[in-house]
Order: sequence, then structure tokens, then C-alpha cells
Amino acid sequence: MISKINIFLVIILILICSPKLMGEQKDMIVLLDISRSVFSIFDGLVNYLINDALRYQLSLDDNFHLITFSGTPEIEISRKIENNKDVEEILKEILLLYPFGEYTDLIRALKYLYQYTYDLPANTEKIILILTDGIHDPPPGSPFQEDKANIEEEIKNIEEKMDKMRWKIHLLKLPEEKEETPEREATDFTLNDNGGELKKRDLFPALSETLDIPAIEYREEEKENVSSRTFRTPSIIFPGYLGRVNQVFTAPFRVKNNSDEPIRIKLLQVLWSDKNILKKEISVKLTAFEEKTLKATMILPDTTAPGEKVMNIELVFSGDLPVSPREGVLQFYLKERKGLSLSFPEIFPSTVLFLVGLIMFACIIFLVAFTRKAIERSMPVEYESYQATRQDFEKLYREYLRRPIEMRVYSQTSNIGLRNVHFIKEESKLYIGGKDSDFLIFISPFPRDIGFITYSRGKYILVPIRKEYFPSLNAPLEGCLEREITARSETGKEIIIVFREYVSPLERINRVMHLIDQPGLNTI
Repeated sequence: MISKINIFLVIILILICSPKLMGEQKDMIVLLDISRSVFSIFDGLVNYLINDALRYQLSLDDNFHLITFSGTPEIEISRKIENNKDVEEILKEILLLYPFGEYTDLIRALKYLYQYTYDLPANTEKIILILTDGIHDPPPGSPFQEDKANIEEEIKNIEEKMDKMRWKIHLLKLPEEKEETPEREATDFTLNDNGGELKKRDLFPALSETLDIPAIEYREEEKENVSSRTFRTPSIIFPGYLGRVNQVFTAPFRVKNNSDEPIRIKLLQVLWSDKNILKKEISVKLTAFEEKTLKATMILPDTTAPGEKVMNIELVFSGDLPVSPREGVLQFYLKERKGLSLSFPEIFPSTVLFLVGLIMFACIIFLVAFTRKAIERSMPVEYESYQATRQDFEKLYREYLRRPIEMRVYSQTSNIGLRNVHFIKEESKLYIGGKDSDFLIFISPFPRDIGFITYSRGKYILVPIRKEYFPSLNAPLEGCLEREITARSETGKEIIIVFREYVSPLERINRVMHLIDQPGLNTI
């Protein structure tokens, strides 16, 4: 019993210490215009805006989606970011795209964007980035060649749907194409059949007004700050040449708040060759659209040779506020050191970190021991009940050579013991639903006994009693194990339930650790 409790506590500690479990997963969807007007700025757009979005707006286990469009929209990339290598591969894939599209069907692209984003999992935060010059120039045969009023009404309908979903939407207006090629001159200025409206129209003002989002324009001379301007996040300007400095020196960074809300920025580290050279943490408070100087005092290692220096550094800030760019260069001339060595300030932080870590480790050991004793004192009856249930399962397994069945409900906690684990005998029925049903759904309101599961002639069969709660089932479902079954609650929310053979946590651990050669009767 004690060994099992220890395993349980270790698993709990691992989950508690996992930082990603504490945050909300994100889906970033980029709608990118790849008509030929984008060709001259395409590399800058990828290297500065999309690169910063991947590195600073998203975290590990977030998802990135790229939709390109000219005449028709296409999904180019849909990928989870699991490590820095994924970011590099995504950027390489984007740079292989060719922005030579002859037409720009903006309305079709926006409708596709809405439907694609709507179909993504509802439990993630949605960040939408629309990159276009706003020109609507559909190809022949497009259904979106109506007059201006109808087109703007179409945009309004799309954006009203997006607004209801409370997605975060950012707009960046790309430069329009300055020159027309001879083969397009005729079609760019032909009239449609609805009263002389030009086919080629700038819809960016209507798009910005409907979304109530300021129109940010891409400027090639300011491409280093395009990410912070687009996402309205703080931007950093690295200092120029610092001149002659000592081992301890101060560098002035210009920080700008690009949003209409006050913020506080705290600099935690300045990394050079993976070593923190910042003397102490500093912070600055900025009002809406304010710009200030952040003076960072740094201490170079004793081993740093004097002379001209070009240092590639990375800034580390606190919290989730994305500040960009975080990587840059410091240039200066390092003078020769005089007097005592400054190694103590470098050693002291490491010593403190070691002592803090040692104290934390001791606290964890104490917590494990204390919790183990508390569990042993507080739940002997439940444990005996669990042991009795396991013994019943083992007896039934020997008799029928079948395992008990477990029902799992997506997003519903499974930390309810054996409440949703039952053995189903031949031709017997166990009911599914809310309240006191055999297999209990409690994440959303359901009446009791909306269906039942039975075992007949070697098959498990799910039979819907009240079919309005099973929108995907019109008849009994044979072989229902390991099948995703949709159920609709009284409030209209759809959930997924799955039935499967029950395997105890102890057996799963044994399998992983290769402590048993094959599942046996004693590990149900």
C-alpha cells in the first residue's frame, strides 16, 4: 500500500511542477496575401513579423496555422510547436512560398479564414493575423464580383461572426503594387455587369472599420519593429556604440509601449553565451504609447579579454508580455581591468540559487512524508473498499476471461476512483447518463438513462434510448469499444465519450517498467 501511495504522490508532484499545465493553449492563424504585390517585402515580412510571432507570441505546445491566398485560399501549414526546431522548419517552409499570385479574392479568403478558425478546438485561445494590401481583385468566375455595397456587406457579415467568437484579430496593411504588367492592365480596369463598378477595390478601410482595429501599415524602413506595431506589444531599441567601458557598465535600451493601456516591463536577465551578465533586475512603468529608457547595468566575466567587442545578447523579461526584439548586439571597447577581481558578484547568485534549491528539495521530501501519513490515516475504509472491488474484478476475470469496462468523458475528470468502471455480464444492461446512472456523465447536464451498454455474443453494444442525446447514432452501435461517441447535453453542448477495457494504474506502471511479461489476473 505504501509503495503505491508513493508512486501516486510522485505523479502528483510532476503534474504540479509542469508549467504548461497552468496556461491556456493558443492557436495562431495567419492569413497571408501571396499576390505579386507582396514579392518585394516578402522576406522582411517573414524574417521580422512571422519570426517574432512564432518566437514571442507563442509558447511550446501552441499551434501555428498558415493560410495563403491570391485567387483561392489554401492551408499551407498546420503544426504544433514542440521545440525550437519546429519554429525553424516552419520559417523555412514559408520562405519557399512564391508570392506571384495574379488575382486577390479577399472575400473568399476571409470566409475561408472564419470557417477554418471556427472548426479548430473551442478550448484554445485564437490569435488571427491578417496580412494583405486590402485589394479585392477576384479572378473571372468568382462569386464575389458584386457591387461595392454588397461586398462591404459581405465583409460586415464575416466580421460580425468573428466578433461574436471573441477572437484576437490583428491587421497589417501591406504596400500596394506600384506597377501593372501589360497582360493585367485590361482586366484591372474592366467594368462589371452591375452598373460600372471597378472589379479591383481597396477593401482595407472597410475591413479596419468593421473590425474596429487600427490600420497598421507595413513600412520597409521600420521592419525591425513591425511585430510590436502589429501586435501592439512593447518594442526595444538596442543602444548604438557604447564607447570605452569598464567591466561593469550601463547600456541604455529604449522601450516603447505600443498599446493604449499602461504596462510594466521587468528585465530579468541579459544572456551572453548562455550566461547572465545583468547586475540586478530592473523595471519600468509605461503609460499608453509612452517611450522611456531602461538602463541596464551589466558585469562582464573576469575572463573577458579587453578590446573591441561585438556581443550578441538576448534579453529575458518577466511574465507573458511579449517584448521584441529580444535578441540584438552590444558594441563597445572594453578597457583593461584594474584593482580587485569582481568574481564575487558572479559567484554569489549561484550560491544563493543552490541554497534555495536545497531548501525546496527538503520541503518536497517533508511534504511527501507528511501527505503519505495523512492519506494512510484518512482513507483506510476507501482503500479496503477499493481492494474488495479489485478482488471482485479478478474473480469475474477468471470466470469470464473479460475485463471490466471503463467510460471516459473528454474534459471530465477521471479522478473519481472506480465510479465509471463496471463489469458487464452476458445480456445484462448498464445505463448511461446523469444523476445516478451506472456510467455517470457530470461535466454537463444529462438526464438519467439516455442509453445503455450490453454484452451479447462476444460484442459490446451501445443502444441509445433517447436518440436526441446521441446526434451521431441512429441505431445500436456494435463493437462500441475504443469508438468516439458524440453526446449532446440538455444545454446543447456536445461531448465525446469513449468506452474501453479497464487497465489499472498499477498494471500500466508495470507495463512501462517491464516488470511483467504479459497482463495477468493479479493486475486488473
